[in-house]
This record gives sequence, structure tokens and C-alpha cells, in this order.
Amino acid sequence: MFRLLGFGLVVFSIFGLSFQFINAKIPEWKNSTKNLLIEAELAGFNPELWQQVVQKSRDDLPRVYPFSRVQNVLQEASDLVFLVNEFQDEFSVSFSLESQTIDPNDLRQFFALLGQSDRSLQRILRNLNSLPAWALDDETRAQYENRMAWLDYLQTQVQDAQTFEAVFNGFLKKEERVLLLLQNQNEPRSTGGFAGSLVQFDFSEDEITWKFLDIYALDRLVPGEVQLEAPDFFKPLSQTISLRDANFWPDFPTSARAYQNFLKAAGQPVPSTVVAINLNTIREILRFTPPVRIDRWDVALDQYNFDVVLQFLLASQITGRYNVKAPVEIFAKELFQKENLAEINWQDWALFDWEEFLATKNILAYSSNNELQRLFQKWKLAGIFNQNPEADNFLHFDFVSVGANKSEKFVWTKLEHDSDIQADGTVLNTLRIRRTHSLKPNEIQDLLGFEQLSENVKNLLNEDLLWTLGAGENRTVLRVWVPRDAVLLGARNPSGTVQWKEDAELEAYYYEVPMNVLPGESLVAELQYTTRLGRGSVGWRPYYLQLLGTPGRDKTSLITTISTGSAGSFTASTQNLGRPAKLTDQDFRAVVEFKIPELER
Repeated sequence: MFRLLGFGLVVFSIFGLSFQFINAKIPEWKNSTKNLLIEAELAGFNPELWQQVVQKSRDDLPRVYPFSRVQNVLQEASDLVFLVNEFQDEFSVSFSLESQTIDPNDLRQFFALLGQSDRSLQRILRNLNSLPAWALDDETRAQYENRMAWLDYLQTQVQDAQTFEAVFNGFLKKEERVLLLLQNQNEPRSTGGFAGSLVQFDFSEDEITWKFLDIYALDRLVPGEVQLEAPDFFKPLSQTISLRDANFWPDFPTSARAYQNFLKAAGQPVPSTVVAINLNTIREILRFTPPVRIDRWDVALDQYNFDVVLQFLLASQITGRYNVKAPVEIFAKELFQKENLAEINWQDWALFDWEEFLATKNILAYSSNNELQRLFQKWKLAGIFNQNPEADNFLHFDFVSVGANKSEKFVWTKLEHDSDIQADGTVLNTLRIRRTHSLKPNEIQDLLGFEQLSENVKNLLNEDLLWTLGAGENRTVLRVWVPRDAVLLGARNPSGTVQWKEDAELEAYYYEVPMNVLPGESLVAELQYTTRLGRGSVGWRPYYLQLLGTPGRDKTSLITTISTGSAGSFTASTQNLGRPAKLTDQDFRAVVEFKIPELER
């Protein structure tokens, strides 16, 4: 659904497509074309200004083919501008949290707007396809084809979202429950971060109700006999894996089913759908809205400090020990007020790179509903732990906090991995991990706006609370998932022994690397291990390393290199080698040829 929020871009793409024809074929109208294009860009999402542009195009262009098609396209683009404005109004109504209930009819109106958008896009594409692209020069034709491909893609996204309407109606009829996990990657877990709070949505024909829940309150209902024994590295934090730590597996469907199973054991209705978001999702919303003020505590939350402020309010138990998570709900209601949502700059929102945002797995989703799960997979929200059987090597970095604090916000991680390809098919892997705790003196106080706080709120900030907010030692176990045939040759790690482990649930393997780092210090660990390369021969070796992305990682980069000895040389390699990259799903490939004396005789 989030990808559709950028469909306002279509206006400018359509305009550009249309006037490429005028520029290409009618040079004498070039200045007029430029002026119209400038006016369209200045019009933005203003429907009145767009109508003026449409009228001017009718006055300036002859009403004969192909210009009549251009005029049709511009009229449809103008209609889309009206839809964008209606969408904005409907968004501020449908997604407002001012009430504990949501009217299903508001969301039905949202789907109706998508249907209108789809029909408008169909007409636009039909008109554009009738234009004589063969008459364009090569450069203009390439631009035309790229924009047409983008419009086709956009229409596919709109149509996919329309199929979600049937699922939505099914949820209403069957009175389904949906669980939204609020993950805090400042305390990392395998699917993003510790989920101390969640939102429960209950669907019915008459209304959709929602409420915030404290994970600990539900966790106390889970019988001990159904809880799972925690791995040794996690036992200082908890002896068992229960509801509060159910996102323990990097395969999101496995973690989501764990939530379902624990809730069932706790005597709760089982949610059919589990969605997880992390702090980056809220941060991006705050980029487009004014800061959120909570007057009762004299705090202002923006994209830079909202996480620390909320952590402070929760950890200090400012609303009492029996209502600890209340500040999260108060913040959410303020953020999703109609007036606040109405101030979103939709032109900036339309230009937001949703593809990159989703590639970093800031939103994950699983559903027992097969149709919805297929959509999640298509939209790359499924978070499936999938080792490609065609890959020669595999890497996944899985960060699990065991320190019970939120210090990951201040930790930078630099990963370097080298694959040394040898003629006999041996791959010597060298992995270097640097973790730096960059917290500066008074940085937490500055983020809180400490000097502006009232005295009674200031007095809550003691040394123990600062430790919890990130001033304490960062204690993290990094699980480096590798192929089954990996053999550890050696490791250097000041924080402890590197161990080889198997996960029976996922039938997968990893190295367990404890990493503890104090504020102002850095820690470096290094592993060397071998894997096998079965393809090719002693004369040449094609190599494919699969990186499975890590959800919601910030301040983290990976440089991957592929090397070989003096007897080898590269004949091909992918461009992402040797460059800092985010931990997103990526393939690294190379082909190495070897000079073997016996083969050259």
C-alpha cells in the first residue's frame, strides 16, 4: 500500500511524455512547450492551476492527431491531480487515530479512489500508446519507453492494491484480528528490534477497533510449558523464548507464527495477520509532519529525537508502573491527528523512494490468508529467510541485543567480507567486524531537550536511566548465517569465543559472535572460514555470493570483495563489489580463470 502513496508522480511523468512529441516534431513551438512545462511543474498538486495549464494547451495546440491525444492525456493528468487531493483528504480521515474506532466506509472510500486512479491510468496509457513513438529520435524514444514502463509499473501497483480490497472485506466479514508490532531497533532483534508495544486491530462489519497493548502484560499469560528454552547466549536476559521475544528468528513467517502460537496458548484470539514496523517507519512520517508536542511533559518529538524521548518517558515510568506504555499511545494519537496528517507535503511524499525504504525491510508482514500473503511476497514485505540453492555462498547478519538497553542507536558497524577463490574450489572467507560506540557526552540530554524540561521531569533522569537510554555498554550477539559446509579456521574476538550453531527450526547454520563495546570505544572481531565452490573446473570458477538483507539496520555498511591468487584472473564481476553497501538483499558475482601449468602443456 505504501508504494501507492507516490502515484502523484504520474502527473509530471505524463506531462513530460506528452511534450516530448512537441519538442521532437515541432521546433517552432519549443518556447511555448517550455513555458507550459514550467507552469505544470509550478502547479504541483494545485487543481486550479492545472486546469489553467490544460486550457492553455488547448489554446496553443491544434486539435488534430497526435496533438488531440496529448490534450486527452493532459486532461487525464489534471483529473489525477484532483484524485491526489481527494486521496490526501481521505488519508487524513482513514488513518486518524483520534478515536478508538475506524469506520470501514472511510477505507472503502480510499479503495474507491484507487479504482478511479486505475481507470484514469488506463485511459492515459491508451492515449500514450497511440502516439507515434517511431517518429522520435533515439534519445527521446528511450525517455519515452522508460516513462511508459514506469506508468505500467504504477498501474500494476494500483491494481494489486485493489485486490487487497477483497481481503479487507473478508476481514470485516470474518471478524479477523491483525497485530501490528512496534519494533525498536535501538535494541535489535532478528526481525528488526524488540517489540515491547503492539497495536491490536479487530475487524467487524460495523467498525474496526484498535488498542495499544504492553507485550509484558500478554506475556504473563503464556504458560511456562509452551515457552521455548532460550539459547545459552540469551539466558542472562531470559531463560526462555516467549511472547515478548517471539521475533527471534530472521525468517519473519517463523517469528509471526511464534506470535500466533504464544497468543493461542495465552487464551487470546489468534491474529490472522502480523505486521512489524520499526522506528524508521515513524521517522519517515515525521519527516513530512510538524514536530509532535506533548504539553504535559514539555517535550517535542521530531524525526531526530522521538525514539530517545519515548524511551525516556517509558523507562522512567512517568505514567505509573501499571500504565508504562501510555506515552506511546499519546504520541501516536498526536502524530495521527487529522490536522497533522493534513499538513503533509504530498509533493515531497510523492517523490519519496519507497523502493529503497522497503528494500531495507522496515516493514514486514505475514498472513495466514494465502491471497494476502502472496501480495506481501510480491511487495517484498514477507521477510522470508531464503537461501538461494543456486548460490555458492551465503551471508546474513543477525543482530540480537542481550544488554537490556537502547544503545544500538549510537553504535556504528562496519563489515568487510572477502572471498578468496582458489582453483580447487575452496573459498577462503575473511570477515572483519568493527563496532564503534559513538555516544558523546550529554548527547542523550541534548536529544531530550533537557534544558527545556520542567524540573520534575528533569529529576527523573538519573544514571541508571541514562544507562538504559544508551549510555551503557552495548552488548550484542551477532549471528553470522553461513552455508552448512562452512568450516571455521580461526577467529579473533576480544568479547569471547566464536561458536558454530545450528537452528533446527530454520535448518540453517551460523557463527555466534558476542560483541561488547563501551561508549567512546571500538571493538574489532575477525573470522576466517572456508566454504566450497562446486561449480566450474580447475581452469575457471563462476562464483555467486548471496547476501540476505537485515531488517531496519542503521549506521551499518558492508564492503564485499572477491579476490584470487596470482594464478587467477577475473573475467567478469558485478559492480557492487568493493563499494560500501547497506544490508539489503544483494547478489555478488564474479568469474575467475586460473592458469594451470598442467593444462597449458
